[in-house]
Amino acid sequence: MDAFLNAISVVLPVVLVLAIGNLFARARDFTQEHARGLGKLAFWICLPALILREIARAEPREVFDAKLFFGVAGVLLGVSVISYRYARWRRTPPEQVGVLAQAGFRSNMLYVGLPVVLYYVATGLNEAAGREAQKNAAALSAITLSIAVPILNVVSALLFVLPMRHRPGQRLSAGRLF
Repeated sequence: MDAFLNAISVVLPVVLVLAIGNLFARARDFTQEHARGLGKLAFWICLPALILREIARAEPREVFDAKLFFGVAGVLLGVSVISYRYARWRRTPPEQVGVLAQAGFRSNMLYVGLPVVLYYVATGLNEAAGREAQKNAAALSAITLSIAVPILNVVSALLFVLPMRHRPGQRLSAGRLF
């Protein structure tokens, strides 16, 4: 029962933030443009600042793990290949293959997962682990995301360009991909 209550206390603040956002969206003075502006602020400023802060606080020798790096990279690349092959197997039109493949491996872990992990760590619900372990968990989460985000972005771009490579004027080159 304690685990359930702990889970509720960690997830509830995130759900409340989403509910407050929903209330703002229904308000008359809150337009789609406001929502887009807040989304851009969170995505381009707040999340990178949060990740950077946690990485800066970390002791690299204590939190960097080659197994984690290659594990995250391997899983993301593997799932992206499976997603791409599935889209091709379904005979999806080339202009939609990238969209379908990307939907199979890209997630919103930055928006939901990172705040949940950091809230859990910050509130000290795992007191048995100690303060140092909590600090390392936050840093490890940020480092994992700093590995995942560039891979997700590069693979996403590749998945949009790759199915179109046989079309006239759509040749795949490193410069075009970049």
